[in-house]
Amino acid sequence: MNTTTELKPGRIVVDADAPREVWMDERGVGVTASVAKEIATGGRSVWEKQLDTMLNGSTWFGNAHTERGHRDEDDLIAHAATIDPTIEANSALWAHADSDDYRATPDGVGDDSVAEVKSLKEGDGFGPIPADHYAQMQWQMFVLGKSRALYVRKRDDGKGGVADLDEKWVDRDDDYIEFLKERADAFIAWRDADCPEFDDVDDVLGDLIQEALEAKQGLAAPQARDKKAAAALKKALEARSHSEYGVTLTLPLGEVKLTAASRVLTLDEEAIPDHLKAKRHAKLTAAKTARDRADELEQELVREYGVTTLGTSQSLRITTTRSTK
Repeated sequence: MNTTTELKPGRIVVDADAPREVWMDERGVGVTASVAKEIATGGRSVWEKQLDTMLNGSTWFGNAHTERGHRDEDDLIAHAATIDPTIEANSALWAHADSDDYRATPDGVGDDSVAEVKSLKEGDGFGPIPADHYAQMQWQMFVLGKSRALYVRKRDDGKGGVADLDEKWVDRDDDYIEFLKERADAFIAWRDADCPEFDDVDDVLGDLIQEALEAKQGLAAPQARDKKAAAALKKALEARSHSEYGVTLTLPLGEVKLTAASRVLTLDEEAIPDHLKAKRHAKLTAAKTARDRADELEQELVREYGVTTLGTSQSLRITTTRSTK
């Protein structure tokens, strides 16, 4: 678990059986898990949209897929409880122990865990955990003071057969939580300051952003300078704290965005048991031997039965001649 932080238990601010109007009003007070990543990586236009949703409510009321997800939720939480018996379904709104600005409603809550369950669309596979789902669970762990999250996914075959289930434990990532919190605090400060139009940046970074935007808009330089300005700005943005999770800044001339580094699913070689390493090595060796034998057979067949034919690939070359005048 990537954490050295003292975990403070969150607190319920709206009970599960509270009227929906109360629940929605309280939900709009602070940053919730479902929008933490969007706020963290978005610029002014994203913040304005989220603030409008906080103040006026969402215009999104779901679709057939989200309705199916709600219907599946009880079964998926029941499955989660077979893995961690302390997990129970949750519909309450929680706030952080020290601040009402941080809020979350995980699908399930256990003694030291939260649970998030998802129903995948038909045809979706069990790939790496999507970045927004990862951020959602990290924010939930932050708000409720938990050390890990159980991520459960259901995939239907589209033919009425038995659904596949996939579950993963996700450890608390305090470095990423710190990034989400910093950006949430910046959003809240922006909201409380009557929503200034532009970001406040230091002079050096501001000059780099200005130069890059001017070059991009053709106000100051040819294409070569555009690339040079962009490279210098990218280097400066990468030097910022938590830049690996993405940076978005808005200035009078425009907006710059350094995208987040992608999350890649890789093997932890040290965690693989020796007997499985040996089994993998044997299978890879056998596969290589089989490929080598197949290649040798193919070469023998070509030598014995190969024929020469004209290929279909042709290229056109045009050569100018000197004038005869």
